[in-house]
Amino acid sequence: MSFPTCGHASAGVARQYCGALGKRTNCQVAVSVHAATDTASSPLEWQLYLPREWTDDPERCRKAGVPQGATHQEKWRLALGLLDTLPGC
Repeated sequence: MSFPTCGHASAGVARQYCGALGKRTNCQVAVSVHAATDTASSPLEWQLYLPREWTDDPERCRKAGVPQGATHQEKWRLALGLLDTLPGC
C-alpha cells in the first residue's frame, strides 16, 4: 500500500515507487497482509516501510516520532515478519 505525501517530514516519506499513482514520487509505503475472497479483502496486519535513508538518520526519525531502534528491512522481510505475527500461521 502506498500513500502519496507532500513534503518529507512524515515518517518513511521518500521518493519511491507509489502504486497508488503508478510512478515514482514522494510517498509512504506500508507492507500489509490481507485475508481475501473473490469479492472482498480485509487487512489483517500492516507495517510502515522505512527506507534506509530514514534509519541512517536517527535525528530525522526522532523528529517524526519513529520508535528508537527502528531498523531498515526489505519489504519482503517485513511481509514474512507480519505473517509470523498472525495467529495460526
